[in-house]
Amino acid sequence: MHFRIIVIALLCTTAALHADVLVSTTLNMTQLVVTPSSGTFQLISPFATGAFAQAQDSLGGLVQQLINFDDVDAAATANTALASASGNASASSLTLGSFSGVNIVGITASASSVGQGALGPAFGVGQGLFQISDPGNPGQNDVSVTFSATLDINQLLQTDSNGAGTSEVIFSLLLPDFPDTALPLLFFDNPLCAGISIGCSTPSPASLAFTSTPTLTESIFLKTNTQYTLIAQVDSESRGLNVVPEPASLIMFGTAVSVLFAGRRWRGNHFRS
Repeated sequence: MHFRIIVIALLCTTAALHADVLVSTTLNMTQLVVTPSSGTFQLISPFATGAFAQAQDSLGGLVQQLINFDDVDAAATANTALASASGNASASSLTLGSFSGVNIVGITASASSVGQGALGPAFGVGQGLFQISDPGNPGQNDVSVTFSATLDINQLLQTDSNGAGTSEVIFSLLLPDFPDTALPLLFFDNPLCAGISIGCSTPSPASLAFTSTPTLTESIFLKTNTQYTLIAQVDSESRGLNVVPEPASLIMFGTAVSVLFAGRRWRGNHFRS
């Protein structure tokens, strides 16, 4: 009986060699406040909102959804067997949301997902104009304007010794019509990575997490009663890879078979003696 127990234990260990990967990535812009030193911040209709979601995996799943609207909320979702994603945007509340995730358990596979939400023509469609309206002071006058974006970030990455994964959140706010802000006025990027097999400095197994609610703030001078383009975007990206160590599995299986054969031979010799 004890030989059967050993065999079962060895075969169960072989099955456990399948790597597991869990990645969950969320980035929301919960508030965007634009405060001029004089005048009033005003969006100009039609103002574009956009959402994008893509999920794909090595099982053959591939789902994409791209949504663009003017003035109303946009939302997109995508799901496959091993990955999921969503994105949303609201012009009325000046909020953005994005999520991506990968969950691979017990099989050799890879998966990735991307969720994005955007205000303005981030996806090359529509317009995103605003102005600092100051009817009491006609003409174009210099005004200091403060842009403040509050983010909500949650990242989780878990792998066992044979898995690898990445999680990344990216936020950017650009004023492409303003020559002094060719680069993003506000920017945030946080990558997490585990698994030397995909070029990460953090080896597997790993359990990494990042949670934060930063507020990004920057002030610049604009002209009153002048139209500018605003583009704000959140981006959540998740990737995962499971690798089964086939040589080790074969060795383990061979060991199990050998123990089973030895047990049968031992019992045969014992009963003949």
